[in-house]
Amino acid sequence: MDQSVRAKCDALIAQLKGYQKAAVAFSGGVDSSLLAAALVKAVGPENALAITAVTDLHTRREREQASQIAKALGIRHLVCPVDIYEVSGLVENGAKRCYYCKKTVFGAMQAMAEDNGFDILLDGSNADDAGDFRPGRIAVRELGIPSPLLTCGLSKEDIREASQLLGVPGGDRPSLACLATRLPIGTPITHSRLQQIDSAETALEELGFAGARVRHHGEIARIEVAPEDLEKATVGDMPKKMSEAVRSLGHFAFVTLDLEGYRR
Repeated sequence: MDQSVRAKCDALIAQLKGYQKAAVAFSGGVDSSLLAAALVKAVGPENALAITAVTDLHTRREREQASQIAKALGIRHLVCPVDIYEVSGLVENGAKRCYYCKKTVFGAMQAMAEDNGFDILLDGSNADDAGDFRPGRIAVRELGIPSPLLTCGLSKEDIREASQLLGVPGGDRPSLACLATRLPIGTPITHSRLQQIDSAETALEELGFAGARVRHHGEIARIEVAPEDLEKATVGDMPKKMSEAVRSLGHFAFVTLDLEGYRR
């Protein structure tokens, strides 16, 4: 392991020991999984808690994955249901959507943590997130929620390497993002649209395209696959299989493949 990554891991463990007892906003993704594993190592499983928000913005696959990983890490795991359709400023899907979402969802998890005797809720943002346009980061700061991975300078690449050191399962998994990111800004978030996206991405995953994104443009589904999967998506009868798999779900009339592949 790179010595700089090891030093960052040591700094992370040291910071977490200072909390003595804490909860993690736990999606089951690579970042929050490393944070949960480090917390268990720092304070022990009896002083650590993982809380997963359950909303229409997250797929059932993600919830199941979070449960499995929490069990593997030996951390107590709770789920926190949140009705996103009651959140003003979120369902309209404006430029500050993530702010309203994070303020509500993280606020609910923070309250659940406190109800269970944990005064601190930790966020899994990493150093790479600091350079993006992320209104949700403002909400996290306003709620007073620490982001230890970011504070210790751990990038996504560092986190994948550190996951191997701490024995975190699935450190090479594709990054997760809420389903609202598949809708253009200004397109209202509805249950049916989110279900259409989820079903289409599930169909693509079954064809071997893990982490593929289906961008929802009305009757048009624009598929982004990982750059390393672009060739597989364009040879033989695979384009036809992908198109049929998505169109067979009954909503999208047209299916396109973005030739640049997935990008944040």
